[in-house]
Parts: sequence; C-alpha cells; structure tokens
Amino acid sequence: VATAGGLLFAANQDRQFRAWDMDDGKVVFETALPSVPGGVPAVYRAGGRQYIAVPAASYNPALAAMASIAGTKGVNSIVAFALPGTD
Repeated sequence: VATAGGLLFAANQDRQFRAWDMDDGKVVFETALPSVPGGVPAVYRAGGRQYIAVPAASYNPALAAMASIAGTKGVNSIVAFALPGTD
C-alpha cells in the first residue's frame, strides 16, 4: 500500500513489514511481524494521526506451514503503527 506522504509499505512471507521511500527506494522502516502476513495493509486516520495496520495470521494452514518453517508458530493478530506526525 502507498501513502500520500511518499511511503510504500509491504508485508512479506519472511514475516517482515517494511516501508520504502518512493523517491529513492531506500528502506526507511523494517520490523518483524508475530506471524506471516494475511492480507493487504490498511492505512487510516484517527484523531488527526495517520496509521497503518497489517493482518498477521497463522490460522490458514498454508500460512501456518510457512510460519513453522520460519521457526515459530506465530499468533493471529492485527499490528498497527502510527506514522510520524507533522507537528
């Protein structure tokens, strides 16, 4: 998913959630998810702040198999991050 601020977010089967700067392609954020991603990240605004949420799930047998290959079972969750504010 792309943001109006010029970031491109993607969650990958390696259980990493990354953001790239669309101007220069550099990774500006990277973190591990508790499970393999289970869908497309969602960008939303609440209380004047922008957030991005990504589903990470191990309930799907195919996803659970990938998680076990990575070394852990993982947990079903939705992980949300606040984007940097402009103030």
